[in-house]
Amino acid sequence: RKPRTVPADFSGMYPGLTPRRPGFIRFIQESFEISAPARVDLVGSFLLDASAKPRLGADLAVEMPASMLHERDHVNFKYLNKRAAYAAEMAKHLTAAYASAPEGTTSVTVELTPWSGDPVKPCVVLRVTFPGAKRPSPWVVTLLPVAPRGAFAAAKLAPLKNALRPADAEKTQQDCGPSPHYNSAVMEDLRMRDTLELLDGVEQRYVHFPDAVKLLKVWATQRGLLAAKGEAAGTTVSGFALTMLCA
Repeated sequence: RKPRTVPADFSGMYPGLTPRRPGFIRFIQESFEISAPARVDLVGSFLLDASAKPRLGADLAVEMPASMLHERDHVNFKYLNKRAAYAAEMAKHLTAAYASAPEGTTSVTVELTPWSGDPVKPCVVLRVTFPGAKRPSPWVVTLLPVAPRGAFAAAKLAPLKNALRPADAEKTQQDCGPSPHYNSAVMEDLRMRDTLELLDGVEQRYVHFPDAVKLLKVWATQRGLLAAKGEAAGTTVSGFALTMLCA
């Protein structure tokens, strides 16, 4: 498909986006183009064979094209705005594609939902219902837009750095203080493939690593620390955090 031009104010273009943080969908000052992803990688517990009931799924990291991003897009939600638009555009195309599927074939429901409970970072969730089945499969596929490696300087997103600044901060010489939570939200996307390679290395060295992750996930679910089937994500801990703890 040809690149799609997205206006500076795209809030009306994607009604599925429901931001709840001040500044989100506000700081983009120019239009930008959305085009096909640069690459798609299978990431997460499925690849490591560490998925555990009741939450079963496969995560795909969808790398946004470098042409979409500018060097300073890490400041003031600019990258996260573009990421949200990319997720919404994927959901739009997939919804249209699966809606035209013939009757009696496998049906796919497309949802645009907050990733780990964060509405600023939406993801696309695909739920599959096979022909003749009374309910969707327990397995879901999650599409996660991510930034290319090196899109932003990691030093500028360190915990003690600030990336959220009022428009007049430079004129007033205002000290805005660090923005560690925001910075980590951006860094999370930059380092997704690096994290996958780290976990793959651990699995190669310790053959029982996936079993340890599964055991810890079951333990956390039984104690209400990890969201169970049908519950919203964003509980006390995440499966990713438990996996890193094992690593």
